[in-house]
Amino acid sequence: MTRIASVSKAFKGLSIPEKIIFGERVQSQISLSDTIFITPLIPIAELKILNNNLIAAASNAADGGHGLTLEMYEAEKLWNVGFNEEADYVNQIAKGKEAIITKSGYLSTVTETSVGTVPSDTHPIILSPLNMAGAVHAEYSHSIGCHGIAILVCSDPTPITINNGQILMADNPNLLSVTITSATHTKVDILKLPSRADLFISAVGFNHKGLGNISAPVLVKTL
Repeated sequence: MTRIASVSKAFKGLSIPEKIIFGERVQSQISLSDTIFITPLIPIAELKILNNNLIAAASNAADGGHGLTLEMYEAEKLWNVGFNEEADYVNQIAKGKEAIITKSGYLSTVTETSVGTVPSDTHPIILSPLNMAGAVHAEYSHSIGCHGIAILVCSDPTPITINNGQILMADNPNLLSVTITSATHTKVDILKLPSRADLFISAVGFNHKGLGNISAPVLVKTL
């Protein structure tokens, strides 16, 4: 008996960085499949606003402050509502067909029950200072099975501490910044770093199963 697929709501349990990457994927896939998803319940422009608001709130919360953390959680609640409503719309269009759900960027209940693993290792390939103060250019290889990649910039090569599957600045005093990129990207410019400093940069891939292995830190000196 063939199982009828529906949109998985497991995305609501993702961490905030994972939700940001997931949100970018849904926006992109629904836009590319506009002949299928003709009139989204939540327009793509509104999904983008929800995602960008979550990015901004998470970035502000990383700087500390109880009020900023509350703003981040409020942005996450609005994100959950918007992407949940869009998931219901995709369900209506898909009518139980997994292939159509996949085209939306959402996972189906059939897909989520399949065996999955955390991503394989990610390795920065090239690190070089940009021609400006406190800026670094990073290029890295794709990580198999990952949805996104986090670029970690540290002040020293002390190993990163992972707490309950998350990398928190509070647990890593040497961690200066975390840049999240989609797995479809292989390069990123990281700005607003300390100038004339020796920095140690590593990368880690992640998906709905968790974090992969963090790559060995690579030294780069900023201008």
